[in-house]
Amino acid sequence: MTFLMKVLFADDDAGFAEGMLNWLRTRGCEVCWAAELDEAKAKLVGERWDVVLADLHFPDGRMGFELADQLANAGEEAPPMFIFTGKPDLETAMQAVRLPVRGYIPKPPDMERWWATILATVSTSRRGREVARELGELRELLAMFGRDLSAPVALRDAMAAVAKGPGPKDQGAHLFEHTLRDALRVLESTRRHFKSRELGQLRERLELVLKVLKAS
Repeated sequence: MTFLMKVLFADDDAGFAEGMLNWLRTRGCEVCWAAELDEAKAKLVGERWDVVLADLHFPDGRMGFELADQLANAGEEAPPMFIFTGKPDLETAMQAVRLPVRGYIPKPPDMERWWATILATVSTSRRGREVARELGELRELLAMFGRDLSAPVALRDAMAAVAKGPGPKDQGAHLFEHTLRDALRVLESTRRHFKSRELGQLRERLELVLKVLKAS
């Protein structure tokens, strides 16, 4: 079965959790409930999630912000997080703004209102993680040419070296130069926009360059 998204839900209130789990499942989500904060933190480490929904206050005096702190250290693969609270106040709202928390939702939540925001946030996060993985693979391929070509300045230097090389260019050199030019263009464009398809196509061209150079 294909799910819309995979949700980690952390809340000690069994009644509220049951209602939320049912609501999310009717909308096609795979949901895992953690009643304790430590359980939720352990699940963050062991599995990949599309979104984390967590209560702010837990019975032992700890706060759901601990999950946000953990996500802040997870890098580009961290899922987005939304906080629920039955006791909203300015101090915790400001704390949520300073942490990687995408929404501060009072209980009982108007989920029909928040659902579009959660969906859009998850979609953007997925695209970001996909591009990050593409860039990582691209850097590995570029490194196989014998230098760090992941930065635009290094790419320009490499192109200049190819263009000024002595003697007529063979097929591998031509292909190398054109591919480096594409690498520069794509890497610079992804600073502002998600270009996952272009990154994938560029990776294929770099793989072809490697094959040509090895055969020559």
